Amino acid sequence: LPQVLIELTQRTENVHFSVLTEHAEVLVEQLMSGQLDVIAGPFDTQHPSLKEGGIASFDLIHERTISVARADHPVFSCPEEDSFRYFTYATPALQGVMTKQTPNGAHRQLVTSDNYTLLKTLVLSTDYLCSGPRGIFETELKVGSMREVANAPSAEWRSACLFKAEALDTPLVKLFVDVLMGQLQGQPQQTRPFAE
Repeated sequence: LPQVLIELTQRTENVHFSVLTEHAEVLVEQLMSGQLDVIAGPFDTQHPSLKEGGIASFDLIHERTISVARADHPVFSCPEEDSFRYFTYATPALQGVMTKQTPNGAHRQLVTSDNYTLLKTLVLSTDYLCSGPRGIFETELKVGSMREVANAPSAEWRSACLFKAEALDTPLVKLFVDVLMGQLQGQPQQTRPFAE
């Protein structure tokens, strides 16, 4: 999303963008009522209610979650293979299309927040573990401040972009969707700059 917004602001100049962070169910309700033009989050593009509601969609990310801890966390020195069971998690609440939990069992979740920046700060400063898509922790894993916890529970995580099909008739919504799809493909789309 940050890269999409950078490209949009470069191409639209004076257009005002509002970004709202909310639970998946609330976002869908606001999309259906016309309060929002485009939503992105933990949605399944194959869900039957989307087509019934005239909602168009495309997949963004589809991957398994990983669990992480700070690099010097005690979980990495425990001899037991399932040592993650002795620690607590700080993670977002399960919502949307989190499915197929691995048989290793559930984890104890004591802190819940949808703000991954907050969660990562907490995990880097405490003995909490955190789980989510690998991309969320990419920077911390690369610099070595966090490590992946082996054999921890994992779930299938999916996200998608949803919008009312008729919204593509609006030039700004079409531009947003084009830019987002271009970012997914790794190259800017050749849509004309938007002017109004």
